[in-house]
Amino acid sequence: MKRLLTVLGCAVLIVFLLIALVYFVSHFFHVGFFAGKNDDEKAKTGVVYTISPDNVRSMEAYDSGVVLLTNSSLKYLDSSGRELESNKHNFSDPVMKVSDKNVFLYDKGSTGYRLEKNTSVYSELSASGPILCGAVGRRGNYAFSVDNDDGFQSHIFVYARNGDKKFDWGSASDYCSALALSDSGGKVAVALLGSDNAEYYSKVFLFSIYSKDPIFTVPFQDETVYAVDFVSSNKLAVFSDRGVYLINQNGIRTAVMEYPANELRYSVVKESGLRAVVTVPYGNDQTPVVTVFNERTKTLYNRQYSGQISGVVCGDSYVGVAIDGMIEVLNRDNTAVGSIDPGVACSCFAVVNHSLYTLTADGVSRYNVHFDTQRTEADTIEATSEKTTDRQETVPNATITEPVLTTSDIPVDADGDAYDEADVDDEYSDDEEDQEDWQEEEEPDEYPEDDDEESYFG
Repeated sequence: MKRLLTVLGCAVLIVFLLIALVYFVSHFFHVGFFAGKNDDEKAKTGVVYTISPDNVRSMEAYDSGVVLLTNSSLKYLDSSGRELESNKHNFSDPVMKVSDKNVFLYDKGSTGYRLEKNTSVYSELSASGPILCGAVGRRGNYAFSVDNDDGFQSHIFVYARNGDKKFDWGSASDYCSALALSDSGGKVAVALLGSDNAEYYSKVFLFSIYSKDPIFTVPFQDETVYAVDFVSSNKLAVFSDRGVYLINQNGIRTAVMEYPANELRYSVVKESGLRAVVTVPYGNDQTPVVTVFNERTKTLYNRQYSGQISGVVCGDSYVGVAIDGMIEVLNRDNTAVGSIDPGVACSCFAVVNHSLYTLTADGVSRYNVHFDTQRTEADTIEATSEKTTDRQETVPNATITEPVLTTSDIPVDADGDAYDEADVDDEYSDDEEDQEDWQEEEEPDEYPEDDDEESYFG
């Protein structure tokens, strides 16, 4: 009996220690092991960084915090709102692309660009002509399109992080509307936009960086492709003003979702994580539908709202929808896990891990996305402020004769993309086949990780 009591005591002690450990991880690392009223009460909200929204052009997820693109700098904030770094720039129309811990910043319509890694400026260079479209890969490789360069309407370049040119290719008369890089760096996807007899068309190319002959070319008649992304090494997701598509390794496209061009309102395409499209059936902005896709652009669900949506963002596990002054947070299972009232007009917002960041006239605020939170709650984190003042259907492969198209004919949005606004039953018939295809072997790494990161800054 004495031994039994000793064993039971030890077991109780071990269980107690495990519960304490899980609580510690949940509380300090925002992992949702406990989901009850106590956690709801502990979900703090408030301003963690003061900055004027008039000075901020965009805000994106970066590591566990966010990166702000202002009129004169890139500002990196950690999850508590602490400013990690502020890197000044002198671009007149800056656009940033973010992948992992890499940021590609370019001056749209001008020649300047630079690459930042781990919050530090890695390189700052100049292109041969005005840059109108760009992309960055998770290994720090980057791509951009130069307008009217070397006899090309669009001249595409791909560089390794160290500045070595890996690929270039040009289109004589079409405009580059979107670029994407594969995870390994061995492939580049290019979307071009052109016109023929006053009708728009798009073409999507997949290239290996070792050849200027495309692996495939897929036309999109009467459609404007504004985003492309890799779902595997040879398969692409394509987003246009008329639909969402998957293109397999043979260049065969299958529609995931289709809609009239005038019904598209918002679209968010991340290189990893969830994606979302907002449409308004019959053009009624008061009855919008949010369609959420997984990383492979397979439809997870459709969710209809009553009211006008003013924005949508995606993270790895959550989608934020701004509607009628509120921001509702959805998980992958079409469950609204929380709703946020920013209190004042929100100019932009981002979902990072289990946190929602909003930018208002008060500055950057952080919320726990697991719970409904109220603005009256006190935040235990002391707000910091910016250290410096800134200013600022199946289609066969085809080759199409490229007609002349000037950049003034192309609608371009504020972020530098070529469209103003922005599951399938294809060969993947079941979850088992999806899993097998998702784990297909990628091409060998073209940009292996560097052994000595410090040497880049020497």
